[in-house]
Amino acid sequence: MKWLFVSLAVLLLGTNIAATAVVLQSVVPTRLQRALQLALVWFVPLIGAAVCLIFAATDREARVRAASGPTKGWNTGCFDATSPPIGRCCRSTCSS
Repeated sequence: MKWLFVSLAVLLLGTNIAATAVVLQSVVPTRLQRALQLALVWFVPLIGAAVCLIFAATDREARVRAASGPTKGWNTGCFDATSPPIGRCCRSTCSS
């Protein structure tokens, strides 16, 4: 039974340390936001760490996507990236 508590403590501590490292390396707008994320990690152990790790992963994906430019898909043809597929054409070569 003791090994269960020890393994749970190691899991929680490891997850919190990993989440702390990710939060400290992330690019967040303000120090307050970083401090609140760290407080969430350490005051709500497993759930706070999971929330901050998910937030950092989606933020990283969004930055990578934005840096790589438009992706191939429905919005890169004759329409600009801000318009839906049924929108105004951005090129003079469109047929509609």
